[in-house]
Amino acid sequence: MPLPNPMLLDRTMPFSLRHVRSVFGGTDPRKIALFVKLLLADYGHVEEECCFALDTIKWTVAGTAGGGPTNFAYNAVRGGVFQGATGTTDNDAMAIHAANTFLDPADNPFFIISFSVTAVTGLSFEVGMSDPKTDEALPGVTDIDTPSVGNGVTDIACVHMDTDQTLTTAELVGDGTTGAAVLSSASSLTTAAWTPAKSSSC
Repeated sequence: MPLPNPMLLDRTMPFSLRHVRSVFGGTDPRKIALFVKLLLADYGHVEEECCFALDTIKWTVAGTAGGGPTNFAYNAVRGGVFQGATGTTDNDAMAIHAANTFLDPADNPFFIISFSVTAVTGLSFEVGMSDPKTDEALPGVTDIDTPSVGNGVTDIACVHMDTDQTLTTAELVGDGTTGAAVLSSASSLTTAAWTPAKSSSC
């Protein structure tokens, strides 16, 4: 195979957004997202495979005292996971979070996660991005029926579900410093509400 034309690379900047557009064309963000890991000149990328002990420099775990929740930790099942358990007392909670201060909302950061739950009865979860919480073991969304946030949070975008609420499906919740909390049943208002099934990956 011939070597790349150095003049072409000079014009396109290797491993950049300009480079991938010159090769594949188009600007569809759904397609561009597939190349983020390769676009070192324009995007930051962090990947966590959960294959080794949890890195405490990157991740912080937290839990409520209640009935003895087990904080997230590495579990050597096939493929590797970070696993936690909520304990035996109602409203016990555990959390895992990272202080990603290098992220700028103006850059439209996003992440992809795979997780599963072993029960969907008496379940509450929240996955997303926010400014720091007063208590990192607890969610930033305080009410899903009438969308509102608390726990020290003013800016948040997350998927939240709480079966103690009247609305028991997972909802996309967003709030900004100058606005009011709003929700959608998914990334599109036309998409049906979603409820995870037991032991299903999400």
